[in-house]
Amino acid sequence: MMQNSTIQNKLLEKLFEQALSEGAQDNPHGLATHIHNEMDKRSLKPPTPKTISTYYQKLEDKEVFTITRHTLDAFSKYLDFIDYNDFIKRNSTETSKRCLYVIIILLGIIAFLGYENFRKKCMRWEEDRFVRAHCDEDGITKFDPGLYHNFKKLKAQCDKTFFFNTDGSPKVWYYKRGEKDLELFSSSGVHPLKRNDLRKINVEMIKKHICPDFKGS
Repeated sequence: MMQNSTIQNKLLEKLFEQALSEGAQDNPHGLATHIHNEMDKRSLKPPTPKTISTYYQKLEDKEVFTITRHTLDAFSKYLDFIDYNDFIKRNSTETSKRCLYVIIILLGIIAFLGYENFRKKCMRWEEDRFVRAHCDEDGITKFDPGLYHNFKKLKAQCDKTFFFNTDGSPKVWYYKRGEKDLELFSSSGVHPLKRNDLRKINVEMIKKHICPDFKGS
C-alpha cells in the first residue's frame, strides 16, 4: 500500500508540474481547472476541478489516500504515458537506474578508501601527532596503533591536573631542547624526530622551565 501510494503521489507531482509548465496558475484551483480543461479537450474523462484540487491539497498535507484506477490511467495519458501501468514501469526503471548508479559510486568510494588505508601501513610525524603514510614516503616508521592514537605533542597548561593524575603519577613526558624550552608529550617513548628517550615530568622541571609559579607537591 505504501509503495502504491508513493507511485501515485509521484504521478500527481508530475501532473501538477506539467500543468505549471503549460501556464496554469500556481494555486490549487488554477492547477485543477487547467488540468480538467486540458484533459477534457483530449476526451480523457477527467475528474471535476474540485476533486483534482482535493488531490492537490491531500498531496501537500502528505495524507494517504487512493485514486480510482480509471483516473490514474487518465492522468497518465495526460502525461503521454499509455496508461498507469506504463507510468509505473517507466518510472520504476528510471529509479532503479539511479539507485544502481548511486550504489556503484558508493562502492567505488569505499573500495578506494579501503585500498588507500590498506596501502598506508606506515606513519610519519606531522607537527604534533602521527599520521598514516605510505611506506615509500620520507621520514616514515612502521604503523603502531598505540602511538598513532595516544602519542601527541602538548601545549603546556600551568595546572596540576594537566601534568599529573590524581594519584600523583605523571601524565606528561618531556624532551629538553634548551633552557626554558621543553617539548611536552602525552605518553612515554622516544622523541618522534630526535629519537631520544623522553623523561617523566616533575615539579622541579615544571617550575624551572614552564610555570615558575606552579603550585604542586
